[in-house]
Amino acid sequence: MAGIEKVCEYSGEHPGSDMYRYKRCSIQIMPKYRKLFRGCDFIFYMTKTKTLFGSKYEYLLHVFNASLHGRVDGFYYGWSCDRSTVIRKIKRLTRDYTLEIIKVDELPERDN
Repeated sequence: MAGIEKVCEYSGEHPGSDMYRYKRCSIQIMPKYRKLFRGCDFIFYMTKTKTLFGSKYEYLLHVFNASLHGRVDGFYYGWSCDRSTVIRKIKRLTRDYTLEIIKVDELPERDN
């Protein structure tokens, strides 16, 4: 089960335990593919859920460029307890430092 979590969502490569560093509070994309996401067309959604131990933030980076859809059809989901780190890493990934966050009650589902 832990191995499944460490698969790169863009390429499907399985770099092993090194992926833990790459995916910490971010979507699971290996560094060699991150430069492809610079300047891409996307929408960033975020929702907040209260838990027993604090807040949990779920997010979705919906990428429109067909070449960046990867293994997840352009819907890169994730979650974290650290909102500011997620936002910082998404800004760094997309190089959009004026990131607009669309706050929603529930994240959109992908159309199948």
